Amino acid sequence: MKWFFAFRQGNDFSAAYIELLKVAVTSALQNTTLEPWFVYDGEPDSLVSWMEERGVRVVYHRSFLYRHLEQIARKKGDINYLVIGSGAFLRVEIPLITARLGLQDEFVLYTDIDVLFLEEVVPELEKLRPGYFAVSPEAEKDDFRNVNTGVMLMNLPALRRAHAGFEKFIIRKLDKLVRISWDQGAYKLYFRKGVFRRPLWDPLPIRFNWKPYWEDDGQSPKIIHFHGPKPQHRALYALPDAQRRLGCLYGFMNEQYRSRCREWDRYHQEITGRPETSSSGQ
Repeated sequence: MKWFFAFRQGNDFSAAYIELLKVAVTSALQNTTLEPWFVYDGEPDSLVSWMEERGVRVVYHRSFLYRHLEQIARKKGDINYLVIGSGAFLRVEIPLITARLGLQDEFVLYTDIDVLFLEEVVPELEKLRPGYFAVSPEAEKDDFRNVNTGVMLMNLPALRRAHAGFEKFIIRKLDKLVRISWDQGAYKLYFRKGVFRRPLWDPLPIRFNWKPYWEDDGQSPKIIHFHGPKPQHRALYALPDAQRRLGCLYGFMNEQYRSRCREWDRYHQEITGRPETSSSGQ
């Protein structure tokens, strides 16, 4: 099974995000049989070389929303609307990118870059057949209406058929979407049906999008998604004004989160030869 992830070169937290990205790839290569594909908005650089040395396929691509996001960034006087948005929305085009490349896969896995693969995922994922895509809850383990798109099992043919309408919807609603979780907001608003707005997505078992602050209840997490506080935020937690600096992230940094971070550290040290000390990576 192919695994897609995406990144835009040159955002304000690139160094920290690249560390997250390398850990995700290293853990996937060591613990799964996934075939990694990297959708990249950027120029050839040391990150691309690192990926190619490990057999990762690199696909250069720029979001169809780039000019629209440029306009919003200028209007709001904040370049982050372009920098963050043009990376976040790359996943929307994976169905078209795969078609352009001539790939015949019906289903692929997409994840954000802040994930850690603990175990093999392919045999179980290959049994799932979502109508459009399968996703897990955002924060509450049993809330499959308020979902998180940081891990998605995508039905490529179905999403290709829906893409034209989805693209028009995103452009029309973009001013709103940049305020409500970017592409995640787009998926949650568009893929609903009927007067009761019934979700059209399928449930993905939560062990494939396990949040680091969740208590382990015997469900054997396979993918840890550092949604919220990243491992690099630990350096801020020890400061006297940590709660002010971290804001809403502070409450998620429990002992379970710290335990998951120690698992992440093992791969990080393997890549860098040093323990994690960075305080960046919002």
